[in-house]
Amino acid sequence: MADGELLPFGIDLQSYREALREEASRLVALPGRTIPWYLRQQALLFLAAFAPSSAPIVRTGSGSEMRHYRELIRFLRGESDWLDSTEFSILAILARRAFVDRQRAIELTRSSLNTLRERQIARRDPSFFMELTNTDELLFDDLPANLLGDLSRVARSPTGESETLEKIVLRDHPNSCLRNELSLLRFGNAFLKEWRQQEHPLRAIMPVQVHLKLVDRNGIADVEEVRILASRGAPLVFLYEPPRWCAETEQWRFHLGYLLRFILSGHLDFTRPIRPLHWKENESVYRQAESHWYQRLYGLFSGQQAFGDDWLPITDWMERFLLSLLRWPGCRVSEGFESIEHGLDGVITQITKRIKELEKYLGKATGTLMLPMILERPTTMQDTRTLRACVVQTVIPGGDDFKKPDLALDDPTIRKRHRNHLSAALAAVDRMLVLRETHTGNGHLDWLILPELAVHPSDVRTHLVPFARAHRAMILTGLTYERLLVGQPLVNSALWIIPEWSNAYGLQVRICRQGKANLAPDEQVFNGGVPRLQGFRPCQWLVGYPWSDEPSAKPVWLTAAVCYDATDLGLAADLRGLSDVFAIPALNKDVKTFDQMALALHYHMFQLVIVANNGQYGGSNAYWPRDSEHVRQIFHTHGQPQALIAFLDIDDISTFLERHDRTASWKYPPAGL
Repeated sequence: MADGELLPFGIDLQSYREALREEASRLVALPGRTIPWYLRQQALLFLAAFAPSSAPIVRTGSGSEMRHYRELIRFLRGESDWLDSTEFSILAILARRAFVDRQRAIELTRSSLNTLRERQIARRDPSFFMELTNTDELLFDDLPANLLGDLSRVARSPTGESETLEKIVLRDHPNSCLRNELSLLRFGNAFLKEWRQQEHPLRAIMPVQVHLKLVDRNGIADVEEVRILASRGAPLVFLYEPPRWCAETEQWRFHLGYLLRFILSGHLDFTRPIRPLHWKENESVYRQAESHWYQRLYGLFSGQQAFGDDWLPITDWMERFLLSLLRWPGCRVSEGFESIEHGLDGVITQITKRIKELEKYLGKATGTLMLPMILERPTTMQDTRTLRACVVQTVIPGGDDFKKPDLALDDPTIRKRHRNHLSAALAAVDRMLVLRETHTGNGHLDWLILPELAVHPSDVRTHLVPFARAHRAMILTGLTYERLLVGQPLVNSALWIIPEWSNAYGLQVRICRQGKANLAPDEQVFNGGVPRLQGFRPCQWLVGYPWSDEPSAKPVWLTAAVCYDATDLGLAADLRGLSDVFAIPALNKDVKTFDQMALALHYHMFQLVIVANNGQYGGSNAYWPRDSEHVRQIFHTHGQPQALIAFLDIDDISTFLERHDRTASWKYPPAGL
């Protein structure tokens, strides 16, 4: 809340804070035994967060219970000359992470730095030290070689056309050609083979010691060479050093795991989870402090969400591989990765096998990496189930709502209309499910599909995720234009929101972004003179929907293309033998063309094709290659502008997956299938 806002009962926030400050100061100033020490601690903590200059620390007593609080408040006042290097570094980091904003933390710290204090901060919080050095490169001069390595300041030795891993990653992040599953595995394969050739394995391997020769092929790296160079200086405690309990013969798995996390996070401190900055980060206000990097090493979460980007092209295979590489004693190896227990050769063989599998998913026509992602069920039930989908044809926003000054639709006026429309649409789906239960006897939902540009990113967590959790249903929705890459134009994309049940963590929600590579003609008009929109499709997701009670049964493969991307015949050709259901979120006024496209694709791709168009234009439809014409068209909405809801069911999934071999109820497959 901002100053001037009213709390309940009409209390002004600023006046309320002032009253709390005065009361806290009064409690601290009372004689030692008048109030309990723990209450005095809470009062000092409040004053440290909101008004350190008001704390009467002279009268807090000399007890050990108060000592650290007094030292913290004195530091926040700028009184730090009397501290030793260890206490100074701890308080400086605590102030940066829990009490003040970045600029204030730098002001409090820089004026009192010396060599020992610099080293302590660099060792404890490399990220904060890098913030301190942004305006003073001289701080690096007094650091030992091991810390310089952690901070990527070791002198580089160029070797022909090679570059250091540190330079490639930090220069090209977040869309480095190494930052996808296939490239990561190619790097890992080459790195382990080079590591095996080392006569004297290094205790720590930092990104500046790894030299690469790469070829970027459509955003995917061919790793031609990896070299590991020894560092100068004796190894002490490195951020990139494997744990002391790790046997020398197993150190390779930590070397590889740390470097893979560095590539994915794009941050020298690879232990830090990458997440959007909380508003408190830019304010001098209390917030939960981060743990030390050494503690984080023993609780590393290596799921896609840990690396900040919902479009990041890695699958659950890579997540489980990282977990197995970086496990600690007592942690089980993930199922399917037992080769890590048996040594380096087995892992290289497994990586090579995975590389060959992924190379088969490289689109021959488009060069796009198709990534298969097999889902977990959203409930504990393991019975055979159907696939029930719902297409919602929303009307707001329509094509006329997008204008150059506000392509992201952030203006408060349109935001209110847009959010209310989405809320009403989701409520309508709830009521329609109740209606369907009256005549089908089953009101559950498996998959909700919304049109292109249908949902503002701010409404995903507040509207769609709760809906997905409540109904245990997947959601595919188009998102309004959004800036994914700093300093670059907006992108058009869709979002997969997938609830999954975990026996360890309960119901979890996976979020993956499907990009759009090709801008439609109307979108290219917005780029006249100034680039406002860009195509962006890091990969094509293949979502494996589990339906059978047999664990070995083939899943139903779902995929999606955002509007104009669906007109790319190369993409359709690449997906033809990989997917079973092709969903197209659209905002397309040329309804007749998309009708004809769906009619053609459902046969040429020989699968179910669903178009979810905006209600301003109508024409949402679904077709599959059934033999009978009246069954082939599942639904087709007519008229505009209309907000409509349509359902479709695949009741017998087993028969649907065998459609290529059956001619009784399915059309004869096209040539090539």
